Amino acid sequence: MVEVRNHRLALLFRREAILIIFLLAKTVNSVITGMTLDTNEAWGFGILALLVYSTLSWFTYRRQVISTWAISVIMLYEASGPLARSVKSLLAAPLDDPVRSTLTLVVTGYLICGALVIFKSRHQCE
Repeated sequence: MVEVRNHRLALLFRREAILIIFLLAKTVNSVITGMTLDTNEAWGFGILALLVYSTLSWFTYRRQVISTWAISVIMLYEASGPLARSVKSLLAAPLDDPVRSTLTLVVTGYLICGALVIFKSRHQCE
């Protein structure tokens, strides 16, 4: 799938790094959503999602097959919507916010590749 020859870039495609970056992206998303909507539900769902994703990530790190499947599907699902919106925004005639759309495109593309790397390595021992 993704085979990186550069040692520095290869660190970004290790299971641990992918899971940490996914959790950091979800943390930032939860905080922004909570601050934007400023409701108890937004903060509650954000915290609940972080707890569930952290637990699944921990079990994925421990090489549990079911949670590896689950976190891979969740990462694909969570990244596909923003990826489609950022591509649509970049292809729009008057660019709304090209920096934000490009950053979203890079991060979601990384998360999709990361989900596939995690899924591919589900039966490999370290």
